[in-house]
Amino acid sequence: MWLGLVNRAIQTGVSCVCATCDRYSEGRARGLPGAQCTAPSTCGSPIGGDTFTHYKGPMTDFTRFCFVCSGEASQVVKVGERERLIGICDKHVPLLHKLSPMETSEDTRLLTVVGSQGRRALLQLLPKPKKTELQRAIDATEEEWAHEDKKRGRDA
Repeated sequence: MWLGLVNRAIQTGVSCVCATCDRYSEGRARGLPGAQCTAPSTCGSPIGGDTFTHYKGPMTDFTRFCFVCSGEASQVVKVGERERLIGICDKHVPLLHKLSPMETSEDTRLLTVVGSQGRRALLQLLPKPKKTELQRAIDATEEEWAHEDKKRGRDA
């Protein structure tokens, strides 16, 4: 049931990160308009210059999935000086290039936004980090649990 709600939200244009966030679900339960959530302050995707700062949900590795569609990420986005990297697939990288006004440096793959305060580096596309031994163990466990759930006829 929960997965069905998440998929419906994604189909209406809500980021998969937001769709899996408890704060988004709280916003739906409270009848907040649109995709508004209960985050204490601005929170959002790299397109909005954020890294889902107030995310509260099951995702722990934001580099594995594309933040737009939940497909497998092929690259990651670094927002300014923030530490959290956010996954993005090849299909959705062009969304970043639609931000304007912008310049793109092919050497660094740095997308620079020119605003009223002058130039500032907003987003940088980086190669997706390699999986650690711990991440491989987590993936194997998640697959095993999903297999067990299917055997028992549960909807993830």
